[in-house]
Amino acid sequence: MNSSVRKTAFYEAFNARALRPEEVAERFVPSDAFRRLIRQAHSIVVGPRGSGKTTLLKMLQQPALETWAHPDAEAYRAEVTYTGVFIPTDLSWKTQIESLGAHDFSDQDHQLFEGAAFTVHVLHALATAMIYRVHRGPAAFSHRRADLPWLKEQAIVKEISSIIGVSPALPTLISLKHALGKRLTRLREVAVRERVLQKEGRRERLAMEQVLKMWYLEPTISCIEVFNDAVGEPRARWALLFDELELAPEWIREQLVNATRSVDERILFKLSLSPYDENVVQDSMLAPMQDNDYDAIALWHASREDGYNFCAALWQSLLSARGHSEATAEATLGPSIFDATEVALRTHGAYGPRSSHRRRFRDLAKKDRTFADYLSAKGLDVNSLEEGDENARASEIRKIISIVATRETYRVPDDSKGRQRVRSRKNPKLYVGAKSVFAMVEGNPRWLIAIGSRLLQGSDDEGRIPEAVQSRELMSAAHRFQAMLETVPVPKVGDHTKVSGVADLVGTIGEYFFRAVVLEDFNPDPPGSFIVDSNLHPDVVSILGRALNVGAIVYVPRERESVLVGDLIGKRFRLCYLLAPIYRFPIRLGREVSLSTIIRAMSEEGAHQTTLFK
Repeated sequence: MNSSVRKTAFYEAFNARALRPEEVAERFVPSDAFRRLIRQAHSIVVGPRGSGKTTLLKMLQQPALETWAHPDAEAYRAEVTYTGVFIPTDLSWKTQIESLGAHDFSDQDHQLFEGAAFTVHVLHALATAMIYRVHRGPAAFSHRRADLPWLKEQAIVKEISSIIGVSPALPTLISLKHALGKRLTRLREVAVRERVLQKEGRRERLAMEQVLKMWYLEPTISCIEVFNDAVGEPRARWALLFDELELAPEWIREQLVNATRSVDERILFKLSLSPYDENVVQDSMLAPMQDNDYDAIALWHASREDGYNFCAALWQSLLSARGHSEATAEATLGPSIFDATEVALRTHGAYGPRSSHRRRFRDLAKKDRTFADYLSAKGLDVNSLEEGDENARASEIRKIISIVATRETYRVPDDSKGRQRVRSRKNPKLYVGAKSVFAMVEGNPRWLIAIGSRLLQGSDDEGRIPEAVQSRELMSAAHRFQAMLETVPVPKVGDHTKVSGVADLVGTIGEYFFRAVVLEDFNPDPPGSFIVDSNLHPDVVSILGRALNVGAIVYVPRERESVLVGDLIGKRFRLCYLLAPIYRFPIRLGREVSLSTIIRAMSEEGAHQTTLFK
């Protein structure tokens, strides 16, 4: 299987883009992000590719809400007091004109066509939402239905047609939608005409085209006003749900983000974006501000514990669909080595003579002199870890459990010459268990559904999944993700670096963390995250931006730091936990170290012979 096929297989499984709203609703489990998104406020949903942005926006559409049968669905429906208009980013906004010879157009003309195509898509989506409101057939759960008698529909279609300059064949909303579809055809005809005509006189010819003169906002507001008045809801609100704006032209993206600052009170903007955009301007006095003008909703978790409740609920839905409604995540997946909470420690038998923690501490002390020296310096005896004050154990033992487990798994005794050696494990059981699995999918519903469905195929009659099955599938998922990273396009780098792309740079960081945790002298607080410092070459920073947008690295924002990143310098990141089995690092947020320090250290090891610095 080639890498492009693997890339598709990894990202496109259960992709909501191709699903109807009703299909999205069938397995939707609400998250904290969804609870925030439904509020009557402007929102920007921020997440890497595949993190569920499309699913969240599609769930705000009437067909999805009227299908959704979750136990809490009625409470959510009651809060959605607006009409959702889903507007996917159509790549034609950016590429359609190029395919017709856009290189012959000036930037101004190109933008004119892009804006016109964008406007038609918005109005087409608005007409579709109106049709749902008044013509949708029976549904399991009614939501925002409107009564529009035939004569009133004729009247508003006539008025809306006058506003947007179309001539539907019939005075119906459906015919209005079809007329807007024909307008896209007209745009293409104009573009083809201009391709074959001389550039001389183009400005005058385009100025005569009504189809190019309209920008989406004013006609959208006018159309909403006409519809609201007709159905007797003059103050009703509509939410414009713009999906995958990272694919839209930069100027359109900027216009939509700026619209969250001030616009007609009847319109809510709910946008989805990737976290990194080098063109984001956050320090302008006129730019919209997170928490003031819009609610920024991050679809990732800096801490591994933050997404656990959502993953557990989604896992429960997968179990129920397979007839295991009484089972729990812990019962089916078991405990995680990396969960050092008091409950988990009791499950593992705490630190008693037969506990797994006692065995790991003892075995590592035998083969690792530096760890034995650390225990001695702390006054800890591996044969009596359960003794003493609990607070002391928490501060001295619990905090190093994940480090000890990782180090013991991969490290073997030094050879006769004192050289370090590591154990090669194809499918280590280090990363199994409910909290490890949930941490590795990063709270990403698509990942959990894809990986969980495979895991449950190997479950027993009661839904329990053996550790060997978990380990094998998680390693397989990690390799599929790694293969996808190898295909991520990046700008051509200069001769100053041999880093070829996202996978190469991520591998350098992962190897550094492995060495710090496993090979170097025992450290109770090894590095596990990095700061992007100003010493790095711009090419490396650019590659990091691509890594962030595909989920290979995870942003760890400080308090009140924007989740939209325009400048990576000074920001803190960690590697995606799904890569842990490949690069053999613990699932924990370790202390930060500068990225230039990582690259310099690995260059000295021979990983990169040329400089990655300015």
